[in-house]
Amino acid sequence: ECDWSSDVCSSDLKKGRHIDLTGQGRHIGLPLLCLVFVFVACAAAADMRADMIMRQIGPKDSILLANPNGSVRLSKNAGIPRVPASTLKILTALAALHVLGDDFCFKTAFFVDKDQNLVIKGYGDPFLVSERVAAISGRLAKRISSIHDILIDDSFVARPTRVPGAGANSFKPYDAPNGALCVNFNTVYYKSKHGKYVSAEPQTPLLPMAMQEIEKSGLKFGRILLTTNEGQAARYAGEMFAFFLTQKGVKISGRVRFGRANPASDRLIHTACSPPLTGIITKIFKYSNNFMANQVMLATGARAYGEPATIKKGVRRSEERRVGKECRSRW
Repeated sequence: ECDWSSDVCSSDLKKGRHIDLTGQGRHIGLPLLCLVFVFVACAAAADMRADMIMRQIGPKDSILLANPNGSVRLSKNAGIPRVPASTLKILTALAALHVLGDDFCFKTAFFVDKDQNLVIKGYGDPFLVSERVAAISGRLAKRISSIHDILIDDSFVARPTRVPGAGANSFKPYDAPNGALCVNFNTVYYKSKHGKYVSAEPQTPLLPMAMQEIEKSGLKFGRILLTTNEGQAARYAGEMFAFFLTQKGVKISGRVRFGRANPASDRLIHTACSPPLTGIITKIFKYSNNFMANQVMLATGARAYGEPATIKKGVRRSEERRVGKECRSRW
């Protein structure tokens, strides 16, 4: 849906391909001309990127960027005290762009098994919000009219997944736990109206299992966090799909439960795709969203070291020296 072009320095040259600069089909391997081309192209790309960044730094923003030798590369409003940004998100984003690629998308796969169960396999989509769940349900309703159970396959991410520094029993959205199938950043936003709890988001229903957690909290308004205890967050995602599927006219005769997708025998009926990674990263920085950043880190680790995804694998990939080299090459 989006056309995200690759950097000049990260396409053909990094893949070891020769470039025909003569127009006559003769390949130039490693002569000076190719090296000059690479240098000029990279320098031009870096200058364009720096100009783009500097234009976005407003009067209430500050930036100071230096290379490993201490040489300042970018500086604007650097002497004005500010609340510090979550700079580790930059490393997370660069590692993800290097490992996953700019146009990578997070998939959610939908299967129908031999017993007419709908199987939903999550791959850690960090932006599976109510509006997208409703839209996906509408597409599914064109392919199925009735199902038995909804099976949740959250095996892509290891359970439990604990993020260092996240507060226990927290009500802060930035402490929301991560997983393979999560909706609305694993939070429920609610308020009290005429003595009753209602959803604070018109696009999001207040489901019974969320209501139970709200009543336990004793709070009149705000957000509750869904937990990974007994798969609560993934079950909530399943219940959300059940709500919207019913709304779209799909008859569900069973319940939401856990299961595993079997691509060899189950019939794939739809694959939902998140916005591209560049769009996800834009949202991470715009809202300083810890949940989304951790989801990206999980996907990065899984691509580098295999499933199941863990925070440890993501951190390991981000800390590797070759990622540091890739980060510098972008400047």
